[in-house]
This record gives sequence, structure tokens and C-alpha cells, in this order.
Amino acid sequence: MIMDSYNYEIGQYVVYGDDGVCRVVDIGKPDMPHLDAAEQFYFLKPLDYDGMIYAPVSSASHMRPVMEAGRAARLLDEIKIMNCDAVVCRDKKQMQAQYESMLAKDDCEAYARTVKSIYTKRGNCPSSKKKLSLMEEQLLKRIERSLVSELAVALNMPAETVRKRLESACAQ
Repeated sequence: MIMDSYNYEIGQYVVYGDDGVCRVVDIGKPDMPHLDAAEQFYFLKPLDYDGMIYAPVSSASHMRPVMEAGRAARLLDEIKIMNCDAVVCRDKKQMQAQYESMLAKDDCEAYARTVKSIYTKRGNCPSSKKKLSLMEEQLLKRIERSLVSELAVALNMPAETVRKRLESACAQ
């Protein structure tokens, strides 16, 4: 197979499901005897943790390119005016279902809306004293990490700078 037939190239940044932004470091067959010898894999290096992910080239449906810089800048601006009501629900399963429906698409705008919704519930400020459920704290941490890392790569900015801009945008 020639390199032009792959959807992604070595060196390219991609978003891989809940693992967030990864860099394609190689394309080939991992040294694992149980894998099909004919199957090709993307070797993905996550930006947020040590490890290697082997994603089959033939089923790279959980992968997408990192958004372009212009879209990332617009998204940070749009967060300020997004109308995102806090999810209020006493039943934890219902609350989780509401959040999952907000995140049904692997879409940065959905992630941004969810982050803003949880910030709204907490009182906009990360240092606020309002308590979130453990599920909301874990969800916020997961999607905030993914969103911040993608925005940071797209905008070529340090993650901490992007995180501060995101917090500021959500507070408006």
C-alpha cells in the first residue's frame, strides 16, 4: 500500500475518540503476533499521556483531523455567546443520559457547550464553591482535556493559555 492511500500522514495530529489529540508517528504493523499480518495500523502517540495506540487503518472511524486554526479561534469567540443552560436533574442516570446526548457527536462545539453548561452549573468560575457530582467532575475533566488539547494544537498555543481563554469565554 502506498502512503497516498492513507487518510492520515505521519506527523499529522488527529483526534482519536476519548484519547484526545494524538500524533501519527508511524503506519505499519505493530510487533504483535496475534494481529492480522495484512492489517495496517496508525501508530498514535497521545499528547496528554504516555503510551501508544494502534488504530487499524481500515476502521479509523474514531479518528478525525484536528480542527483548523480559524475554526478554533471562532469557537473560542462563539463560546462567549453560546446559550448553555446547566443540566439540572436529581436522577444520576437521567443526568448522565442528558450529558451523553449533548456529546453524541464527536464535535468540538458539543464539547464546548458541555463545558460551558457544567461551568454554568458550578457558577462559571472553576474556583467557585458550588459542588458538582463526581460524574460531572469526571466528565468535565475528560472533555475539557480533549477540547483544550485540540484548541492548543490548532492555535499553536500552550494548553494552559488555551485553558485560561476557555474559562474566560465560559464566564461571559
